[in-house]
Amino acid sequence: MKIWKALFGKGASAATETVATPAPTQIDSADRPAFAFAEHLYGHEGLPILDWQAVQSWSSKAANEDAVAAAITDCKRGWLLHLRDALGSGYDVQESRHAMVLSPYPPRFAKVLLEVIGRTRRQILHALDGLAAFGENDRQVLIVFHDQDAYYRYVSHAYPDGGEFAFSGGMFLHAGCPHFVTVHADHTETLERIIAHEMAHASVAHLRIPLWVNEGLAVNVETRLTGKLPKLYTPAELRDKHLAFWTQETIQEFWSGRSFDRSDDGNLLSYDLAQTLVEILAGHWPQFQAFALAASYDDGGASAASEHLQLDLGVSVAGMFEKSDADGWHPDPEKWSGEVAHTPT
Repeated sequence: MKIWKALFGKGASAATETVATPAPTQIDSADRPAFAFAEHLYGHEGLPILDWQAVQSWSSKAANEDAVAAAITDCKRGWLLHLRDALGSGYDVQESRHAMVLSPYPPRFAKVLLEVIGRTRRQILHALDGLAAFGENDRQVLIVFHDQDAYYRYVSHAYPDGGEFAFSGGMFLHAGCPHFVTVHADHTETLERIIAHEMAHASVAHLRIPLWVNEGLAVNVETRLTGKLPKLYTPAELRDKHLAFWTQETIQEFWSGRSFDRSDDGNLLSYDLAQTLVEILAGHWPQFQAFALAASYDDGGASAASEHLQLDLGVSVAGMFEKSDADGWHPDPEKWSGEVAHTPT
């Protein structure tokens, strides 16, 4: 299915006016005090951010597991409706059994996105067999912003103050309520690609995998489900860039995850190296599955690679970059000073 043909192709009918669901002031409960949104929403760049610790504390007092899941779903919906109002006219919330979408699209167009999320969910569970997991009662949250200004205003709450960061068209935000965000695009392939990539992140959020494994899985899933993108550089040019960039110092940024936040070529090269490494290592899936389940961002996956893949990550990468000596190329947590970036953004 091509989303954009359904959205704006020939024969697409005009949107029907509907009465918007009002944003709730509170979520009522029969067995405990209501959850009051006014007490748990704070503003960031004019947009409401919900205190998800308060949501967890309130919902955890529900009678059983299903009631907890229902309470969290109600809070997700309520928060999205408050965010809808803050973003202005044109936005609305649509939902299905497994997803919620806040977008600037008319209802029937947003429902196409819900269908894509449902299909992608099934495909990822198959592609990442034994690693991917989605809660049966959990609903994936996708927020599509109309423009980049609103997108960056919102995602800036997930960044530390100051510094330079690479531009992006989509992010998976893990803290609080795991959800993924993107910007309205003029091409269907862009939205489908972002949904596949960010949902892959969401599917392995329960694992302690290093960021290079996380991003490598997401890029490979994205490629498998939506096809390859044209490369910015020829294979020879890209190899030259890799050889010039990776050193004993910069490879430690890769193992710790910090290189993925670089605003120079290190960002592109980190994703490319992660994709290549995961593609090679996942060639024998049962072994890779055991590695990924055991891998930890604390040591860049080194001990799990040694145990389950019978290889030394430092030796492997040094060999890829034609280094005769692997000294300094092994993941070395002592050089990271505790600065481990393990959550994709």
